[in-house]
Amino acid sequence: MAGVRAAIQAAYAASHGLHAVTAAEFRANVADLVVQVFSLTYVLMLVALTISFVGVTNFLLAAILDRRAELHVLGAVGLTPRQIGAAIVVEGALLGAVGVVAGLAAGR
Repeated sequence: MAGVRAAIQAAYAASHGLHAVTAAEFRANVADLVVQVFSLTYVLMLVALTISFVGVTNFLLAAILDRRAELHVLGAVGLTPRQIGAAIVVEGALLGAVGVVAGLAAGR
């Protein structure tokens, strides 16, 4: 096998810029290429997740600002700021859970 490889290298390496590789080397090179491609995909997924997180946070903040009068009324009827904050966190968690369920249902 090494003799055939050396003969191919000697005959075609200089004239055509080719070199012989074994099947194992070829598979390893393809596997490395696939890992490199998917590493770029993971970076794009991270960017998409970051943008979606910022979007959801922005939506929740806008919803809170739009509901300032309602929050003042809740404070006026006796809820503590901690209870109001907990209600906002629960609302955000429920919104996220509904989004996950809807996303899973849409993805099937």
